[in-house]
Amino acid sequence: MSEFKGTSGPWGVEASGYGSIITKEGESMAAVWPQALSGTPFPHEANARLISAAPDLLEACIRAFEQTDSVTRSADWGLLRAAITKALGHEV
Repeated sequence: MSEFKGTSGPWGVEASGYGSIITKEGESMAAVWPQALSGTPFPHEANARLISAAPDLLEACIRAFEQTDSVTRSADWGLLRAAITKALGHEV
């Protein structure tokens, strides 16, 4: 499997005026605003949470994919659940 080339996690989300900022260790990485330039509204808070969960989701998916024994695979469900919770913004 190829090695991840992006910025590793964890990432966070902070409110900023009327948008959301994606952060890593207190540094701004990206901004998500409530309306696209085309004028079409989109759910910026949900998008920001999903973006901030990307490294966690990737790690969880890779671990789940690579595991073959059921004992180890069951331990990864907690990691998958945490990543999904972070992306959704609430416990699942």
